[in-house]
Amino acid sequence: MLLGEIRAALQYTVPDSSGAAPTPVPARPPRVQAAHFTVEWIHVPEGHYKAGSDPSCMRALLKRFGLPEDNLRVLCHEIREVWVPEFWITRFPVTNELYEAFVRDTGRALPRNWGAPGQVPSHPVVWIGWTEAREFAEWLGCELTTIYEWEKAARGCDDLRCYPWGDQFDKARCRCAEDKIGCIAPVGTYPAGDSPYGVSDMVGNVLEWTKDHRSDGYVAAKGGAFDMTCEVYGLIHFTAWVQDGFPDEDRGFRLVSHVDPGHLRVGTHVIRERF
Repeated sequence: MLLGEIRAALQYTVPDSSGAAPTPVPARPPRVQAAHFTVEWIHVPEGHYKAGSDPSCMRALLKRFGLPEDNLRVLCHEIREVWVPEFWITRFPVTNELYEAFVRDTGRALPRNWGAPGQVPSHPVVWIGWTEAREFAEWLGCELTTIYEWEKAARGCDDLRCYPWGDQFDKARCRCAEDKIGCIAPVGTYPAGDSPYGVSDMVGNVLEWTKDHRSDGYVAAKGGAFDMTCEVYGLIHFTAWVQDGFPDEDRGFRLVSHVDPGHLRVGTHVIRERF
């Protein structure tokens, strides 16, 4: 990524929704039997986590990129305790295999890259816009993550770490532009990058749609991607705002449920507590 792109990245901000009401439990649709697959879920108990960023870590990052400290006002976010209700989050982003089950059951169109050379069932599905991601979640009986659910699952509740594994960026723990590989990886390729809860691939590989959006049409996405400088875009507190939720080759999503996923309408669901 060019220096100018990094500067542009620093202009994104996170909306202050810390006082928002808990997400309502979705109505449970009837179970169907059209597809057979297994989804791994991680249980995240209710409680607070530390939102925001450590100014000293952000100063060090700006110094590495040669950027002036006045960027702290956009890169740093207020440190605060945010209470998040109990939820279950998919251990991995939604894969091609899982999305194909949705297509077979609903008759929806396949993504534009379907069948491309090198594509495998365990790759995260891409070329999925925000609307399609929400429709998939509704089909399964769950939702996209909120910003705060995503951040808590990535950070845990004990500290202000910059990345799921700690404060120092490590390109060996994720698929990112820094490693110069230039393509997505199968989910679970980087277990050393797992979060304190055991959630995988939260930095790099695919930029993940969240439920949050603004009135001007921009949609919040988290985690960076294989073609993004994840030392910046992969910061847990960093939120990228994408105009109109357009699909692209580096955009995917993961899911949350606010009820025991064993009750979801299709598939087999394996639930893990904190690793």
